[in-house]
Amino acid sequence: MRNECAALLEAAIAASSVTAVARRLGVARSSLSLLRNGHYPGSTARMERRIVAVLGAACPVYGGHLTAQTCRTRRAGPMPTSNPYALRRWRECQQCQQYREKEEQL
Repeated sequence: MRNECAALLEAAIAASSVTAVARRLGVARSSLSLLRNGHYPGSTARMERRIVAVLGAACPVYGGHLTAQTCRTRRAGPMPTSNPYALRRWRECQQCQQYREKEEQL
């Protein structure tokens, strides 16, 4: 596993627990423990992509860590026309550079 992914994983586990991080990643706790301890039997490439997508960079527009799917859903949402603040955020979201980088990684 790459050092970047290992650091993201360890920071997330330190902030909560292995079980909570496994739930966020959508994987079994045992799989995450095997990966963390270097005993994961398969290729770690898919798990690394998942870790970066879920635990990676925070959303610069809405804040918090978004999954790639949530990011895509927000971008595809309708343009708000009755709230100037929501419209400004929607426009920022449409031009977000992190979204393009996430799409290239997945």
